[in-house]
Amino acid sequence: MSARVAVLILGDERAEEVAEAVRHAAPLGEVFVLDGVGSAPVREAAGAAGARVVEDPTRGHWSKRNAALAALPEIDAEWLLLLRPDERVTPALVKEVGGLEPGDAAGYEVAVRTLFLGRRIRAGGFRRRHTVRLVRRAGARFDDEQARPSLKIEGEPKRLRSPLLHVRREGIRAMLARAVREAQDEADGYSLRLARGRKPRRPVGRCFGATRHFLRRFVLQGGFIDGRAGFHLAMTEANRRYMSRVLIDERTGRIQHEPGTTRAVGSQRSASVPTGEFASGTGKRLFPLSVLILTRDEEANIADCLSHLSFSDDVVVFDSLSTDRTIELSRSFTNVSIVSRKFDNWSSHQNWGVRNIRFRHPWVLYVDADERVDDQLAEELQSLADPDSPFAAVRMRRKDMFMGRWIRHATLYPTWLVRMFRPEKIRYERLVNPVAIVEGETARAEGHLIHYPFSKGTVQWFDRHNSYSSFEAEEMLKVLAGERRKLRRLLSRDPNERRAVAKDLFYRMPLRPQVKWLYYMFWKQAWMDGWPGITYARMQYLYEYMISIKARELRRVRDGGIV
Repeated sequence: MSARVAVLILGDERAEEVAEAVRHAAPLGEVFVLDGVGSAPVREAAGAAGARVVEDPTRGHWSKRNAALAALPEIDAEWLLLLRPDERVTPALVKEVGGLEPGDAAGYEVAVRTLFLGRRIRAGGFRRRHTVRLVRRAGARFDDEQARPSLKIEGEPKRLRSPLLHVRREGIRAMLARAVREAQDEADGYSLRLARGRKPRRPVGRCFGATRHFLRRFVLQGGFIDGRAGFHLAMTEANRRYMSRVLIDERTGRIQHEPGTTRAVGSQRSASVPTGEFASGTGKRLFPLSVLILTRDEEANIADCLSHLSFSDDVVVFDSLSTDRTIELSRSFTNVSIVSRKFDNWSSHQNWGVRNIRFRHPWVLYVDADERVDDQLAEELQSLADPDSPFAAVRMRRKDMFMGRWIRHATLYPTWLVRMFRPEKIRYERLVNPVAIVEGETARAEGHLIHYPFSKGTVQWFDRHNSYSSFEAEEMLKVLAGERRKLRRLLSRDPNERRAVAKDLFYRMPLRPQVKWLYYMFWKQAWMDGWPGITYARMQYLYEYMISIKARELRRVRDGGIV
């Protein structure tokens, strides 16, 4: 008598992967898809492939999925095989499971083989890994781990000889986004264990823990045998564990972010807004200027940012269709107007803004929502906003804040950014981190913008730089496809030309992530900023790795190769 088997696929947002997993699992028996993300495309794809969709009201909280398992409909099956969307049931496994006889086994472990970058991974800790996947329907339950939970059974499991295939073929950006979510789950699980009085296991140690993990995977466990695929798989796993380490430090208070404010929110709303030329308390002649802020879902920052801009009677919030309370909060300020446009890329978006928004004053100050203009800088910029000034733009520096302090050495300080300009004299280039091209001379302001890049938390920083790195990879390929810039242009008086030559040189270097980390740590002396500087330098290493692997992916896609 053959075993009666049902298959449960723990669905996520990957509709095509879910549908393919259903097709490979169908020969075993009835297939269910647990919809953990509320995705209509996933439900449609699963239904079209012949599966029954079961709604997961916990929306993907692994530690609560036991309730979802209990809610499965009654089925005529003794056994339940659990799969992820990127796992495939092999014909050999179908044959072996179908031939199982009723017995005393509580469950079965199944080997999982990994396919990555078009090849089977044989080493690096990713060789055939056995996990409990086939369990009796009545006894299926997960443990209470938040990240990567495992099935628990009563008694010792037996092993099946035939494997599952874990096919990792999603794009690099999606893979990195998944790594961020898994790191967040690990950090949540760590906090949950602490709350329950249990000793949690740290994903990596603080002293080069991610580096040690990579070396263990790639060197000691033989990941080098799998070549480039083994390198990138070991690197991705090490980076995921490092992100977990940073998020755990954030959860436990070792990393504390300032709220991004030096002034009480709303304290300037009732202040009188200047509308013409006037004199400051120090006797300086001050002029009115407009302000431009680019926003998208900046509820956490926008009110405090606007409270620091009460010196202007023309603040324009240029919004990219926010879905939170950004617009609502902005409208509570009497000196603010709203302009909305769908975001495409940074240079196109900013060029549209300076060309199409009708500003009230000749000079415009551009700030991000996570930046603050203090009183000293505000007065200096107003003194430079003379309509009769011979300058076309003003450059200024920025102080980046992390863990409650200015990380002077762990950043590219002092970088002089064009942030105040005459709209008709400026345009932007590059898809991300746009370069301002100014027609005319520029002046310099001695004050600083105060920048809080972690005001919305570390997860948002990782997500944002996952997006930035996709644009940066495209820019990198454009540079590499063009002519080499002459090194003597590094001595040019034009800062944009110097930056372009430096970018050209850096993009052609091998081991760029490692070079960037060494540059920050030892040339810029990030260690002088203490633990915040060391942590930020490592995060910049991760950002550069994102750019490198995405550029390789784009190049292979364009050449028709395997990603």
